[in-house]
Amino acid sequence: MFISSSVFIKVIIISVVIFKTSATEKDNFCEAIVEKTKIGINGESIKYNQTVRTCCEGYITYNLECKPKCMCTNNDCLNPGKCICSKGYKKPWESAHFCVPVCEPACPQYSTCERPDDCVCYPGYEKNSETGECDLQCDTETRQPNFDINECVLKDCICSSGGYCLDDRNRCICSLGYNRTKDNQCEPQCQPLCVNSDCNGPNQCRCWTGYHSTDKPHVCEAEELCRGKPCQNGVCLDTGECRCRKGFTKSFNMRGRIVCETMAVFIGKIMSVILGLPLALVVIVLLIVYVVALKRKKQSANNVVQNYSYAKFRPVVTFTMPKVMLRKDVVFADLS
Repeated sequence: MFISSSVFIKVIIISVVIFKTSATEKDNFCEAIVEKTKIGINGESIKYNQTVRTCCEGYITYNLECKPKCMCTNNDCLNPGKCICSKGYKKPWESAHFCVPVCEPACPQYSTCERPDDCVCYPGYEKNSETGECDLQCDTETRQPNFDINECVLKDCICSSGGYCLDDRNRCICSLGYNRTKDNQCEPQCQPLCVNSDCNGPNQCRCWTGYHSTDKPHVCEAEELCRGKPCQNGVCLDTGECRCRKGFTKSFNMRGRIVCETMAVFIGKIMSVILGLPLALVVIVLLIVYVVALKRKKQSANNVVQNYSYAKFRPVVTFTMPKVMLRKDVVFADLS
């Protein structure tokens, strides 16, 4: 039977096993000996070696060239596994395998740096050409921006203050630090409670008329006091010092406390002290003499009382002898 030479020389490769036995690098290409297996015409397996050129480890084929393999973005891969950020990009952290764009100056709020020095506002925001900020865009006819929550709220809303309406003008949503009242309004909350003052905003107390603030934000005290001490006709400073108003000077009251008085009153007190000092000394001397005399008189009276008591109540000793009765001072004979 005649067998075609083309059939006879036909080679069927059924498996390929690649292993590197030796390699030389040139332009990141490596030469390797590859072992292949083919089936001969009689069905036997024939192994043979073949030298091939392939990219070295860590490189991949790109446009018929071997380029270093990196899992990076926005960068240049100069060596396998090592990312070198392109101009205008940087790594967010040292070990990162990607680079992010850099914007100088930093992007304003509600925007992101899409490309080097190119800030793009979030959806729903528009860049203000004058300020450079990203402003919230709302339907100006019915809505207005609320920058506390960064949403467009209804202009027509039942809330008077401290709240907003999203979709229903009759449903008041209170802002942070406010509570809704029974009449569907929002009132501020202060903790601790305000003393001698009104809660004007979240944890903000406004002093009543005639009161001023203290070192405790929620406590107000009367104008004539300063940290609990008298400060009439003065101003209580933040340091706790009472500074007298113009035309007044510091003085002491009857209790020894510092007060602010007019200069005339202050001088009058000084003069009364100066003029009254000699009289006070005379009074003190007279009091001392009187006390000493009274003490001597009392001592003399005590001595008289003691002598009288001794004479009247001195003890008498008697004893009996035959027909004779003796007394300590007199002896009587019984002649009967």
